[in-house]
Amino acid sequence: ELESGLKDLSNKSEEPACGKPYVAESEKPQSDGGDSHATKFHMDLEHWVTEVSEVFHYRIFFIELLGQMIHTILGPLSIPVLLLLYGGKVGLENRSFWPFSAAAMPGNIIWLFLMAGIVANFFSPAGVMLIEQKFAFFCLFMRNLPIATKYAYTSSQTWDSFNRKPIDAKYRAYMNMLVGWYMIPEENFVLQAEVAFVGVIGSHAQRSEVRVKFLPWPRNEKDLLAMRKRVDVSSKTMFFAPTGEVLRPKSCRRKAARQRIMGRDATLPECEMQSLYDGMSSLKNKSERSLGKIRSSFLGGKEQKLEADASGPTGYSQEEDEKIVFKTAANGGEVAIEDLCLYFLRAVQKSEKAMCPPIVKLNLILVLPTLLVPSFLRLKNTGYFLGPDPIAVLAVVGLWPSNFVCLLSSLCFIAVGALDMWRRRALMRSCAAMLSVQREFRRHCPAEVDMLPVLDFSDVKTIAGWRKLRQLCGEWGKFYHHRIRAFSAEFFAFLLIILADLMVGMLVPEYTELSGVNLSSLLVAGLVRTALVVSILLL
Repeated sequence: ELESGLKDLSNKSEEPACGKPYVAESEKPQSDGGDSHATKFHMDLEHWVTEVSEVFHYRIFFIELLGQMIHTILGPLSIPVLLLLYGGKVGLENRSFWPFSAAAMPGNIIWLFLMAGIVANFFSPAGVMLIEQKFAFFCLFMRNLPIATKYAYTSSQTWDSFNRKPIDAKYRAYMNMLVGWYMIPEENFVLQAEVAFVGVIGSHAQRSEVRVKFLPWPRNEKDLLAMRKRVDVSSKTMFFAPTGEVLRPKSCRRKAARQRIMGRDATLPECEMQSLYDGMSSLKNKSERSLGKIRSSFLGGKEQKLEADASGPTGYSQEEDEKIVFKTAANGGEVAIEDLCLYFLRAVQKSEKAMCPPIVKLNLILVLPTLLVPSFLRLKNTGYFLGPDPIAVLAVVGLWPSNFVCLLSSLCFIAVGALDMWRRRALMRSCAAMLSVQREFRRHCPAEVDMLPVLDFSDVKTIAGWRKLRQLCGEWGKFYHHRIRAFSAEFFAFLLIILADLMVGMLVPEYTELSGVNLSSLLVAGLVRTALVVSILLL
């Protein structure tokens, strides 16, 4: 509204007095120069503002927490309240709350078990421990608080669109931490990278201007002696020059392939590397892949889909792009920080696929014992694994599906958060590796980054470009990073609540009888506390 008001005022002030009709700037034909670039950048900026929010919206948080808790406990019975809360059926369908949609079927099945368990517990069945009821209530909050946090970190425009218009299922899935940020899909990878580029560098024309210059790898002893006068290198470090190839991609160490200087790979002539890279960059700038098109590819339905060809917008495959970027840097050429940042991101992705363990299997080791500890203790004390009567069996078994899904998903969220922290550390180490070739600065960076030479910091533009490169690595995936920081604070609060409940139950006699502190409660609280402490330490 402010922009439209200012535009109206400027139009009135610039209207000629001779009576000729005034043509607004938006109606004038745009030239092929700066006007078109400015218009594209303005559109990208609008999409960036819509996509990224660095503010925690408390109003959205409490609305979503209330809606998620009501739907989890009441299921389809909560539809009238949710229609008033979200303003219509569209908001329920986007959140998989509408009971007649296919996406809501798994949730409806879990709700049937949960409702049966809640109703059975109202009859005070024999043999059911109080810790099992506490644990079920605790798991519901542990699951729904991160979901409410996810929506609280979306922008107001995005949250309003969730309530007013249908959102593509792929975009909604990418907002989920496990789907969108564990093994990052290609479309979400491109979207998060483009959001960072628009926010830090700007338009496509500006990105091609921000470059960094590398010092070439030495080809002989003369080059090595000349280079030692400028940077901190040693003969042992620089005697082997990398080729850009990586051996054993699934190995934990992923050692870079290196050849002797005289036997270096010469498939692409050194004199043509900079011109070849400049041609690739010019093709990329003409390729009209704006943030709006990338975002609408899985937000606007079937009409607009992102092209998923084997070759990128430059006409080269992804591996060829990385090879050209590497060889340009190895020969002392100039590389745009947009391409260098993508080179870092791809290298980190390859490293995590080889090094990161399967988090779901590891979390199952903690989730299953936590669910079954009360039943094993019941079997030891009373001889019944589930309970002495059908009502007790229903009260115990009915809570299992909800507890299992809530606890497993929460622990998986924490594991994805730890993976995000590892990625950010690897990106920062990659930026530091561009300053020196000493092993203490390059030991833990990806192998593809370790093969790059150092930057030429005698060039002022390279210093400014390195600063922007480091900022790009910090801005990538910022939407998920804000949520992860909030998750760590929430899980720490859960840990304090569990500890406070145990301490009050052991120290206050009246509460001890009410809370039923026993060996089962101590074991369950200990397992949950262990999982949370390990997760917080990882974060």
